[in-house]
Amino acid sequence: MNIKPTKDHKGVVVQVAGKQAAILPGAPESANGEIEIKTVLVPVDFSDCSRKAVDYAVAFARQFKAKLALVHVVQSYFPVPELGALDYALVEGQMRTAAEAEIARLQKSAIPADIASSAAVVTGVSHREIVALAGKLEADLLVISTHGHTGLRHVLMGSTAEQVVRHAPCPVLVVREEEHEFLKKRGK
Repeated sequence: MNIKPTKDHKGVVVQVAGKQAAILPGAPESANGEIEIKTVLVPVDFSDCSRKAVDYAVAFARQFKAKLALVHVVQSYFPVPELGALDYALVEGQMRTAAEAEIARLQKSAIPADIASSAAVVTGVSHREIVALAGKLEADLLVISTHGHTGLRHVLMGSTAEQVVRHAPCPVLVVREEEHEFLKKRGK
């Protein structure tokens, strides 16, 4: 057992390990417990990179017998056109309809029937909606793709993945377009 003062010197921290942990009710038996994943959330933008993230998520869902949830976020803001009026409701409705059809196709083609799955299309700011849905679903893992933009392109476009990593209520696996692969394809 190790007892030491907190950094602000207003309390103490008691560290216990092994058999000593049994003296504290509700204390975990080991710091090296097993991983339990019940729900995996995958945001998709229908790019090749996000499809790669779906492949990783399917592998996790299969291995942990977890539910897989796909989400696509339709941006709720549009650039203001300099000439002419834009019917925002019409454009947003068309984008939502197209996204619903695409996510249904993706769910059918990329997720095996033996994996429980759901798909949703929501409207809003991408990183906020993804983080909110992860909390609502009590996701245990979020698998998101990034295109790896840097420099001016990153500044102008921002990084949804970066914001999700900063604010997500669960661990996040970021899948890049080009990276060392650890996913082994079935049958290969």
